[in-house]
Amino acid sequence: IKLKNRGIDTVIINKLCIMRTIESFYRYCDLKNWFKEQLKEIFNNMEIGINCRFNNTSWFIEKAKRYVSQNIDKRITLKEISNYLYLNPVYFSISFKKKTGQNFIDYVNNKKVERAKHLILKQKFKLLKEISKMVGYDDYSYFCKVFRKIVGITPVDYRNLVKNNDK
Repeated sequence: IKLKNRGIDTVIINKLCIMRTIESFYRYCDLKNWFKEQLKEIFNNMEIGINCRFNNTSWFIEKAKRYVSQNIDKRITLKEISNYLYLNPVYFSISFKKKTGQNFIDYVNNKKVERAKHLILKQKFKLLKEISKMVGYDDYSYFCKVFRKIVGITPVDYRNLVKNNDK
């Protein structure tokens, strides 16, 4: 249950929305599944809050990192994550850079390349074009450009290097 602001009007409106949602379920199993999802979200938010206290980071930084991990196979944009977090994109971008030391898009690209490297090692017979799609890049040439920028070599060279080290 996401709140844009924490005013009393919003709380009342959300209570009504929750009650309507609960009343809309015809089957017990659907209601049970909905409650499970809500509890997962609550526990995730609690975990994020605990991590923020120990790591001295903002809740939305942790939530953004978790979103990236859970959606690594999709295209992730600054606008999309800002909407997800109900934050202004400029504010989020500046805050992310200040707290982590890197731009959000650079963080996303690093995570995607890290995952691609793992997939190249694990799935040696998959086409690199397929692996690029598995980490959210529809454009294979752009994936190669990003990979080379981060790793220093192309995905093809990386795969060959891994093959030669296995022998």
